[in-house]
Amino acid sequence: MKNAETLEYLPIMMTHVDPFEGLKADKSLLKSAQKINKNFFKRGFDIFLSLCLFIFFFSWIFPLVFLIILLDTGWPVFFIQDRIGKNGKVFRFFKFRTMEKQVNEHQFIPTQVGDKRITKTGKFLRNSNIDELPQFINIIKGEMSLVGPRPAAMAFHKKYEEMLGKDLLQQREIIKPGIIGLSQVRGFRGDLINEQENKAMIKARIQIDLIYIKRWSNWLDIKIIGATFRNMLKRLSGL
Repeated sequence: MKNAETLEYLPIMMTHVDPFEGLKADKSLLKSAQKINKNFFKRGFDIFLSLCLFIFFFSWIFPLVFLIILLDTGWPVFFIQDRIGKNGKVFRFFKFRTMEKQVNEHQFIPTQVGDKRITKTGKFLRNSNIDELPQFINIIKGEMSLVGPRPAAMAFHKKYEEMLGKDLLQQREIIKPGIIGLSQVRGFRGDLINEQENKAMIKARIQIDLIYIKRWSNWLDIKIIGATFRNMLKRLSGL
């Protein structure tokens, strides 16, 4: 699996491991989640970074991206969707729109390499992660963190529940979702068309999210941020 050179001490994939038996049975997971949710530095860093970005970067990059999308495919500029957040609470999730306007967000349709639904502008926005920048609005609102498990869209969350059961998904929802996450830097991004392959991949992704919760530290967050930037530069160099 690509990106295995980062965070070497964590397993890449554990599809042979059975799901956790339940939240009440896994006290170490709950204890670690409580530590994350109450950590002053993590929340403080989220707020500080968000405010700095809005003042010094977003103040000019947002209008520029806004104009580029309008000229390329027109309105709307933002993609706003219901996602599953902490403790299963639904929140409105913000992105710059990267797909054609007629895309049905209520269906489980995995995005593939060369997906024709992705616009020309959208391809660059996705590879550069610029499409994710509006989620700093969600951070300011307290709905997300910079680092954490990626929040699933409603249709995808329902599909995951059918594949793996509700209990396993609930365990990763005991902390705020993130813009970037450990499973993403380890190469677990998106979904697969083949249902069995996708089930194994999603299961591994969730298990890595649970490892993140159990082994969380501020230093681990810093390593994930660094790995995300390295991976982003690799993708951009391949355009």
